[in-house]
Amino acid sequence: MAELSKADTRMLADTIGPTMGPWYRRLGRGADSSPVDATPYVPRGHGRERTFQENIADWAVVETEVRRLSGEVVQDILKEGRPAVRVGLKIRYAPFETRSRSLTLPGPTYDERVIADAAVTLLARVEPDRPVRLLGVRAEMLDPPDPPDPPLDPPAPPAPPR
Repeated sequence: MAELSKADTRMLADTIGPTMGPWYRRLGRGADSSPVDATPYVPRGHGRERTFQENIADWAVVETEVRRLSGEVVQDILKEGRPAVRVGLKIRYAPFETRSRSLTLPGPTYDERVIADAAVTLLARVEPDRPVRLLGVRAEMLDPPDPPDPPLDPPAPPAPPR
């Protein structure tokens, strides 16, 4: 923390980013007034992506990779125990242009075929004549159920034995 608190703000902004760099410096100095929230992190979705060593120009291979990534995402949401309600596709063309597309599913599902078909459908919304360097598939999940409300009145203690 001491190094961070003494770091040059401009260097942090250039290295980490114009918002996060100065914010980390403020944290290191104990000068940030953000409230601490002990609520456990609950992911909204899971995604998988793959960067290819060589650009892919064959869109049959692109579709196959999208289906493979979809299968991995389904395994992740199964572990989470919450079905997908939205699917997203990320595609990065050579040299470094990224596009994202998404769609809402007809209903919550764990069905790998439904999720993969949705991701493949999103390929129609991007440029198919360009070489692909990276592909990603993301599934946004159904919100977790709210915890039950505590009872308004505590239960009455048991009656003493007679």
